[in-house]
Amino acid sequence: MARLRSESTSLKAETKANEEVGRGVTVKVMQSAAPNECDKYKLHVEETDKITSLLLGLTARMARMENSIAATAATASQEQKDDLKLKKEKLVDQLEEAKKLRVNIDKKSATVSKILMKYLTPDQMADYKAFIGNKTRLIVLTRVNNDKMATATEQLRALQDTL
Repeated sequence: MARLRSESTSLKAETKANEEVGRGVTVKVMQSAAPNECDKYKLHVEETDKITSLLLGLTARMARMENSIAATAATASQEQKDDLKLKKEKLVDQLEEAKKLRVNIDKKSATVSKILMKYLTPDQMADYKAFIGNKTRLIVLTRVNNDKMATATEQLRALQDTL
């Protein structure tokens, strides 16, 4: 558990440093680009954050749903099985829609990059690309770490309850 807390602290520090890089890029964009281009840039950063979180959440819900279906396969009534199947189908649809949104964001990324190339130096462009890539990576790593901490906490509680 201490290792997970240490990793969480490290991820928070890395996220803070990455957000600082992002603020530097944003300032440069805001100083140089046209207002509509600034809006496209800001929207792209926000959408990248939101869709990554959405995909992670839906994927986790899907995993829990599949575990629930497997755990109740032998004991559930047909009505319960049908209910779980319907919920899973809804999750599949939501996940597919989120994946489509991700593809659209990736396409927008190319457009945003072309806009930014007009205003940013090669070093600043590298900062932007690193910022966006790290943003996604850090969201994923933070979510995984938080899930591990929650699981470890549940396991500790269960162990304490049995003692």
